[in-house]
Amino acid sequence: MSMARGNADPALRTLTTPEGVPISVHLADRSTRAGAFLLDVLIVSLTVIVLFLAFGLTLRPTGPGLWMASGVMIIVFLVRSCYFVFFEARWRGATPGKRMMGIRMVDRSGQHLSTEAVIARNLMREVEFFMPMTLLLVVSFGGENQWTTLATLAWTLIFLFMPMFNRDRLRAGDIIGGTWVVVTPRAALLRDIADANRDRIRKAPDVAFTTEQLDVYGEYELQTLEEVLRMNGAGSARWESEVARRIQRRIKWRAQVGRKPTDRVFLEAFYAALRGHLEQKMLFGERRADKYHRTHGNNDKTNA
Repeated sequence: MSMARGNADPALRTLTTPEGVPISVHLADRSTRAGAFLLDVLIVSLTVIVLFLAFGLTLRPTGPGLWMASGVMIIVFLVRSCYFVFFEARWRGATPGKRMMGIRMVDRSGQHLSTEAVIARNLMREVEFFMPMTLLLVVSFGGENQWTTLATLAWTLIFLFMPMFNRDRLRAGDIIGGTWVVVTPRAALLRDIADANRDRIRKAPDVAFTTEQLDVYGEYELQTLEEVLRMNGAGSARWESEVARRIQRRIKWRAQVGRKPTDRVFLEAFYAALRGHLEQKMLFGERRADKYHRTHGNNDKTNA
């Protein structure tokens, strides 16, 4: 991973993907992250309430109800843990709250976000927020020593404000999980690159791809390729050549004799073909997040 901090934009970072392509991302601001978390907590709370209403459960603070209180704490723990882990693992680092706020979690090394990182990050959330808040409620209702209340509150505030005291806006869970929370790139499969160059692609040497070749990659790789095509500067031609070579080798593509396209034309044609292929699959409810996503009964984990 390389990490670039632009002078004009302190939130700008650069990830290097497994394919060796640098991608610029913007760290989510702290208020947006807080808003997303509050939305998620609200959803979890409503889910717990609905569960209790559905099963007709009641809670009494004394007597046999103490056993029920323990059961409630276990149920709430399971609901919130499953909620965060399920959505962040399935939605590429985004919970419903994060999606609504336009942010998501990424691996700081540029690798595919692992389930282990998601679990580690969310276990730390228990230590950072939920466990001390639960203790704070128990202490408050039990009328225990005020020093215990203050110590618990201080513990929560230290972790809560940690993102404000480091440049990468990391909370403890981000440090343990090796993640950043970034502004979500536009999810739409953009048309302007291919559309702007459609005439050039049409006049270029034949560049065709089979369904099997297009099935190799997913939406993440499409977005990575888009970043490459948007590059400007002295190094852009070198990256185009390297990425074109890797794609051709990975999908086993061969140019017709005497009709080899330029690297730029090849990438534009592949971008247009892959975008159309993925959009067509979406119409039938089938999405492929990235090249590691299981499809057609295979689980391809070979790097390009």
